[in-house]
Parts: sequence; structure tokens; C-alpha cells
Amino acid sequence: MVLNSKLAIIKEQNQVHFFLSASISDQENMIGTTGLNTHRSLLGFLLVGMILGSSIICSVTADNQNQENESVMAQYENGTMTSEWAVDFSATPLEGYPPVCAKFTVSGPLADYLWDFGDGTTSNSRSPVHCYQKSGSYWVKLKYSIGQKSGEVNKEDYIKVKDPANLVDYSADPVNGTVPLNVQFTIAGNPTNILWNFDDGQESSDSNPQHQYQHPGFYSPTLTYCAQGNCDKISKYNYIQVSQGEEVNFTAEKLEGVAPLSTKFSVTGPAETFSWDFGDGTTSYEKDPNHYYEKPGNYMVTLTYSIEEASYTLTRPDYIHTTSKYAPDFNGSPRRGIAPLCVDLDMINQPQSWTWMFGDNTTSPESHGSHCYGFSGSYDVGLHYCYNGYCSDVVKPGFVTVDSPKIFAERGDDEATIKFRTDAGEGLRYIWDFGDSATSESAGPTHRYEKPGDYNVTLSVLGTCGCTAKSSAKVSVNPKQVLDFTATPLEGCAPHSVQFSTAPPASLAEKQKWDFGDGEKSTDNNPFHSYQFAGTYSVTLVKEYPGHQENITKPDLIHIFDVPHPSFSMNPTTGVAPATITFTDTTTGYESKRSWDFGDGVTGTDTRMEHQYTEEGTFNASLTVWGQGDCHGTTTKEVQISNPKEVKYDLSGLPRRGVAPLSTSFKITGSPYQWSIDFGDGSQPTSEQNPFHTYTTSGVYSPKLHVCDADGCQDIIKSGYIVAIPSSYQTITLSKGWNLISTPVTLEPGQDTISLFSGVDTASHSLYSWDSTTGQWKRLTKDSDLDPLTAVWIYVAKPVDISLQVATSGPEGNLTRSLSAGWNLISFPGANATAPEEVFDDLQWSYILGFNAQSQQYYPPIQKGNGEQLLDPKQGYWLYMEKPGTLVVPAI
Repeated sequence: MVLNSKLAIIKEQNQVHFFLSASISDQENMIGTTGLNTHRSLLGFLLVGMILGSSIICSVTADNQNQENESVMAQYENGTMTSEWAVDFSATPLEGYPPVCAKFTVSGPLADYLWDFGDGTTSNSRSPVHCYQKSGSYWVKLKYSIGQKSGEVNKEDYIKVKDPANLVDYSADPVNGTVPLNVQFTIAGNPTNILWNFDDGQESSDSNPQHQYQHPGFYSPTLTYCAQGNCDKISKYNYIQVSQGEEVNFTAEKLEGVAPLSTKFSVTGPAETFSWDFGDGTTSYEKDPNHYYEKPGNYMVTLTYSIEEASYTLTRPDYIHTTSKYAPDFNGSPRRGIAPLCVDLDMINQPQSWTWMFGDNTTSPESHGSHCYGFSGSYDVGLHYCYNGYCSDVVKPGFVTVDSPKIFAERGDDEATIKFRTDAGEGLRYIWDFGDSATSESAGPTHRYEKPGDYNVTLSVLGTCGCTAKSSAKVSVNPKQVLDFTATPLEGCAPHSVQFSTAPPASLAEKQKWDFGDGEKSTDNNPFHSYQFAGTYSVTLVKEYPGHQENITKPDLIHIFDVPHPSFSMNPTTGVAPATITFTDTTTGYESKRSWDFGDGVTGTDTRMEHQYTEEGTFNASLTVWGQGDCHGTTTKEVQISNPKEVKYDLSGLPRRGVAPLSTSFKITGSPYQWSIDFGDGSQPTSEQNPFHTYTTSGVYSPKLHVCDADGCQDIIKSGYIVAIPSSYQTITLSKGWNLISTPVTLEPGQDTISLFSGVDTASHSLYSWDSTTGQWKRLTKDSDLDPLTAVWIYVAKPVDISLQVATSGPEGNLTRSLSAGWNLISFPGANATAPEEVFDDLQWSYILGFNAQSQQYYPPIQKGNGEQLLDPKQGYWLYMEKPGTLVVPAI
């Protein structure tokens, strides 16, 4: 008895229906139909299999309500039940320039997952997004476990992050318009061997060419180049879009005939003025002129016209063709190219007898002239003909122009290896002779010379129509010369200056280039270079000689150590003698060595110290910290200690926060003999006791009360007491698409959560922030806090304005936020646009990246110490930290 069974599964919500059919002795019977709980159904049919003594394999996919699908394959065979899970993963993108942010996706069941991204970071998320910051190839591993079953998926060199130093790109301006469209192409980077293909049949070898597109369409320009010893190409699909516009054109009623020939020209399009050149020495200014060609010939017709006072020219070479009644003529194609060039000649008005004259001392009596030109030159092609006893010649000077094939040679992986290529046509036969008895028939061979010397390289290209073109070039292979350089001193504190000196080879270099490893370069013989930032730098020297170049790289040669940026907190910041102040070292990223000087002759070395000031006065408390390479930095803060009997007066004002112009009523507490109030905005101080003052411009202001009595005079400063914001800070404008925003000031309670955006159409997108500690995106809820240190990604389906309600009484003191090494998504409070150095002065950062919501693109990065860009407190920013740090800003 033979038992064959088939299992069909139909899922309905949380129920799975199994249909098992068994075939016994060619008769088919329905064994059972059931709709049970998923896993019970599976076990039930395995039980049926055991009862029947057959093998059953079934697959169950269960939809566990809000969970993702879970797939399990169960098999019963010969009394054994097994199950398997199929797990794999994919990622996109797989390569690019840093940062490369790859989204990983798992295919398989719900399980416990552990990612190893190959750069020292891990994740337990099922589908994480990970950003690679450094160039290299990364091995990605995924470990998984489901109950007692576990496994691992490995993909070697899966993510490839390219070296930014090799980045070559190009841009064009404009990228769209109407014909004729003049486009300026610009290269970013320093490539060589440049060849542009504009996708309209035209090419150029200029670095930054200007090109005119004369026909409507979508064009995909391609840049072919070589850089760092490698050649590549960049093609941008449909990058240039040229529309028809209102095209001007002209036609002729008759294009050819026997002389004398009369024809009428007609113009279409929006041309306003007209100037015709008919090619026979005559002109016209009519729009649609009639012209009479008296003599035979080929005539180029040119129309110069204007639109809105702009002049344009439309030229048609060989547009009108006239012949005498019996005069033969000919055409040919192609008329220009690289040897070996095959040219087809066609006769017009065939005479009784003829002979082709190809201009290279060869002739042919064939009616259809096909000739191969193997040498470069300009050839006068002619036709000798006879008709009824009358013989004559038709000669066209320079009718065919032929260029010799060029030989291009580039240095290979070492001094003796040369890469050859040619611009001769494709599909031909090539014979290379490298001058050392070696040959090749490859189109682009690579050859290694065994001995130094000068070699004469020849190339023979065999044409398809019977001739051979030859070219030659000389290459030099020099013996390996010792190239070296020195540097001193090799380490120091940033900024650190180093003197470099080269040991020149025996022959004199044409050029030399230094790469100091920090993005800076030099062509000096013995340069003096200053390293601005901490790090370990590899230095490369490249010297170019006739026909070759030498280079040497010394890895990890220069060691620059960071000068620590000390920071500390005081609690309280002022006091009444005797006053105990707690000092806490908040500096990050240095060796644990410090020294306190409290300004009254007392010092200390602990991380946290309590110090008592027994006398009144103003003391300069300083903290010095040491880092690597014995580099150290110092910061100082004032501590004001008052005599108990002097604390008599205070200054208050309402409102303290609002939109400029902000009018505030001030009040003096106490009864001094004499007083004056400086409002902190550059206006004249006043001696009124309870003045009313208007802050006309936005900003954060610190009013000062100067009082005098019988015991003397003192100043009472209210730091950051008044906050006047511009009216534009009452609204956040969101553009269609993604926006990276923040609130510039603290909002009124109840208005300071993500619920502020509840009425915005986000097209079903969530709102996100970035957790730099875990390296993962954080999905925000309506109850998530919205404060000046929180940057939010939000997508809107259409532009919308969001009103902000500024808190009437904001927080006092400072706002703080811990920042991780690498990229952090940050924002900051402020009443005006601010320079980056003012906000992040105490942090070790290198780049800031902002987002343009209108163009949906990132702004060019802001590098520390470069540029004068200002940051908008209403925007969020990516901040790249060299080391972890703490952002401390005044609360407003």
C-alpha cells in the first residue's frame, strides 16, 4: 500500500484550516477538515500523520494579533517531529560615503536578535538603522534565538564605506530650461583624464565645460575620470531637462534642384527681427523671403533672429543643393573620425564614366566609393567624370579629416607597471608592441616592464575596410628611488606646529604634494604645518617625475593631544560670609588629574570639593585639568561673598519674558540712599526707584542695580533676567516634507509637549528624535517633552504655521544635556541667531549639519573655526562630537 498525502492551509484571522488528502491504491479520500487554534491544528495533523504511518510536512503562519507574522515549518517523518526557521537579513544602502546610514531588515519569525555591525556597535532591534562614520568594509553578524533554537547569519564585507578623500562629483547650473539651454558643468574634487559625455552626441575634455543643449529632452551626462590611480565614471540619470519652449525654425520650399533654382523660405516661432544669409553672398531682412540661386553648389543658410532684443542664430550647413543640368556630384559619410576610418562615397547625377580620387594618391573606378584612410590628415576628395566627350573634376577640399589613434599611458600599481588604452573605435583589431619584445591584442592592456629604461610603444589598429593605422608613444620606466622625509616635533598639544623636511631623490621632481592627514595639503619643499585638532595623523609625500611618480606614507606619524576644556559647577554661586560653596568638576574626556585654586590661598585636587569662604570679597576660583601629552587647560569663575549686613536690597521686574518690544516694570526692594538701574540693553541708566522700561530689540538681558548707603556701595546683577524674543519666534513654519525643528524658548506648561502638533497632517508619519546614547531613532508620542534642547523630525503633507505660547516665567539657572561621541541631534535656546562658537564653546566638536526644509536637502556642513554662519534656535542640528561632553546653556 502506498500512501501519498497533501496538506492545504487556509488562514482566517486567528484560525487556520487544514485540508489533508491521502491517496491509497489510486483512490483519493478526504481525511479531515478542521479549524482549530494554530499550533494545536499543527500538532493535530502531525498526529494524523503518525496514525496513518505517513510523513507530513506542513507550514503554519500565525497572525498573533498586533505582532508580526511568525513562520514555522513542522515535519513528521518516521516517528520524528522537527521544526525549522528560515532567517536572513538585508540592508540598504550597501555602500556610499560617510556617514552611510543603512537600514537592516530581517526576514524570518519573531525572535531574540543581536546585531554586530562590525564597527564595535551592536543592537537588539529587529530592524535597526545604523550609521557608519568611518571608511572601510564591515562584516555584519546577526545572532538569533527562538526558544532553544539559535543560529547566526554572517555577511563578510557587507557594508562598504568609501574614503571621503576620493570623492569626486559634479554639478550643473541650470539643470532645466528651454532650448537652446546653456549649462555650466563644475567638478568637485581633483580628478585627471577628464572626459565628458553630454548625452547629446557631444563630448569635452575640459575640467569645467559650458555646453549648449539644442534639442528638448532628458539628458544623462556622464563624467569619466581617474583619481588615486583608479578610473571611474559618474552618470546622473535625466539630470538635465530641456523643454521645447517656443522654438524658432525655418524651412525651404525646395531644398535641391537644377540651377537656376527659386525657393521660398518660411519662419515659424516667436522671432521678432530677421537677417538671412543665403550662402551665395546675398542677404535679406524679410520674414519669409523668396530667393533665386543662379549657380550650382551647396549653400549654407543662416538665419539671425531676435526675441525680446536677444539675438540667436540658426544655421543649416549644406541646406540648399543645386547642380547644373549635367554636373555630377557626391556625398560621403563619415567625413571625420579616427584612423582607420572607413568612408562611404555616393555619386549624384551619375555620368558616363568616372574615377574616384581619394586624396591619398589612390583612385577607384567603382560606382560606389568605399575607402579606408589609415593615416591622419585632411584629404581633398574628388570625382573625375566624363559625359558625351566632356570631362571635368569635382574636387572638395578637406572633405575628409582623419585623426591618428592616441595612446594613453597611466602608471599602474608599481613603478614598472603601465596601463595602456586608445581612443580608436571599438570592435577593431589591436596589436600592441611594448618595445621590450612583448605584444598584446587587447584593447586596453596592462604591461609590466622588467627593466628600467625608455621604451617606444607602437599600436597597430586594423580597420574593417582594409587598412591599418599606426601610432607610437614613448614611456619611461625609472629605477626605484628612495624617497623619505622627516618631521619634528612628532607630538604636542593642539594647535601644534611641525616642520617637515624631504630627502630628495637623485632626479629632480616636477611636482610634489604633501598630505598632512588632516585635510590640509602643501606643495612646498619643506613645509611648516600647524595641526589644529587632536588626533593621530598619517603623512603622505608624493613626488611627480617625468612619466611617473613616487610616494611615501608614514602611518600614525604625528600625535596631537587635545587641550582639555575644563568646566565646573558651583552651588551656590554666591553667598554670605562665612559661605560654603560646593565645587564639582564637570570636565569630560581627560585623564583624572586636576588642581583647584579657590582664590583665597586654598587649593585642592578632588573631583568634588566643599570650600568655605570666611571673609567677604570677590574671589577667582579656577580649575586646571591635565590630559594626554601633559596638555592642560584652565577655567576661572568669580565667587562673590557678601557681608551679612550688606544683603539689604534686590531688584525685581514683571513681565520678565515676552515678545520684543517688551515693557517691564521694575521695583527696588529696600531703602538705599542712592541708586541707579542699568537695564542691560545699552540704554541710559535711570535713578527712578520703580522705573518702567521697554526692551525694543530681542535678546537676553541682565539688569544691574547699583545702590549706596552709609556702609558703602554695591552692585546687584540679575543674570539672564529679561528675555525678549522676536515676533517670528511666536510661530514655527513647517514646509511640505520633512522638517527639523525646535522651540527657541521654554513654552507655557500644557503647550510644551508633542501634542502641540496634534492638528498637523503628517501623512501618517511619526515624529522622531535621535538617541545618541543607543544610536537609534526614538519615536515620539503626544506626551513627549518639547523643550529648547529637543530637536524633532516632523513630516507635514502641506505647509503649516504652528503658534508657540512662550512661558511667562521661565526656568532659572542652566539647561544641561549629555552628548555622546559622534553624531548628536541637538538644539539650543536663544532669542536671536547665534554663532556656533558661542553655543558650543566648551565642547570638542568638529561639524554642524543643518537641514533645509524647503529644498529637502542638508545645508553645507559648518566646520569648527571656518565660516561665519549663524544658527537659528528654531531649527534642530546634527552636531558631531570628537569626544563626549555636556552642553550647558542658560535657561530662557
